[in-house]
Amino acid sequence: MALHFIAIVLGIVGICAVFKFHDMVNLVDVYSLHSWIGLGTFCLFGLQWLFGLTFMFQGTRQSRGAMAPWHIAGGRALFFMAICAALT
Repeated sequence: MALHFIAIVLGIVGICAVFKFHDMVNLVDVYSLHSWIGLGTFCLFGLQWLFGLTFMFQGTRQSRGAMAPWHIAGGRALFFMAICAALT
């Protein structure tokens, strides 16, 4: 979970750097498929991390067990979305 938190912090730094660069050279923000897929992936990654944090500390053993397949499927979907963002 700590590594995912570091990834979120570095992702925020990277997204801020992109928006600053676009402002410096007067480019339009979020104009490509790559940017839409990337922002969607990053937002969903943040939501998955928050839900994981919530269920880790406040969930019962049964609720964590019930959410595990959804968490795994969401992680796989995010992985494939990240690959799609890299390929575009």
